[in-house]
Amino acid sequence: MTVRRATLIIQEGAVCQVAFMDVVEFDGQFWLVPEWFENISLGVMRPVRIISLATIRHTRSPGNPEFVVEDPIPKSVFDGLTQLPEARGFDVRELPAIQFPIPPALN
Repeated sequence: MTVRRATLIIQEGAVCQVAFMDVVEFDGQFWLVPEWFENISLGVMRPVRIISLATIRHTRSPGNPEFVVEDPIPKSVFDGLTQLPEARGFDVRELPAIQFPIPPALN
């Protein structure tokens, strides 16, 4: 399983910030991973939540980052606050049943 990278813009009110975020493939789609839970003793990490790229305008490139998200995404989506009006329309899943080995540089 490969962890890829995306560049995107996170919007909080009138403030926009360029960010890099991990992307994983799960359930036949690519998903943004804003936060990981690391289990050092087992040497694995799991996404706290994932956001589907299927409904977000993006492009893929051969470089790194592999994904470029074209529109700003509200910070509330990454915080898991999907009940807020600006977060509607995003496919967000909490604690998906996937795990990845922790990269050696992070161990």
